Amino acid sequence: MSSRFTFILSFIKHNLYVKSVVPKEDLLIWNLKDGWEPLCTFLGKEIPAGPIPHDNKTGDVEFLRNYAYRTNIYALGIRNLVKNLLIILAKVLFGLYLLNCFLKKRAD
Repeated sequence: MSSRFTFILSFIKHNLYVKSVVPKEDLLIWNLKDGWEPLCTFLGKEIPAGPIPHDNKTGDVEFLRNYAYRTNIYALGIRNLVKNLLIILAKVLFGLYLLNCFLKKRAD
């Protein structure tokens, strides 16, 4: 199973778990693209006039260092990536070994 697929499954599993344990009236599933209104309505607060502030911009190295790289999902992704690379390396080396054996037999 690819690390990307594993990451997506972990994300879906986590969301389903949260939805199963948190009462609907206490849970807001909110997309930043929806703006302030759903969040402020859920919290019973006034809607601010300005845009939603954001720190996580593409290429934000500080955000990645302080948050993303420290998550379990990132660690899982790295482990799966390394595992898959080692499997590919083993297959390539085994293929080269078989090719070498074939060429030696052919030369004899």
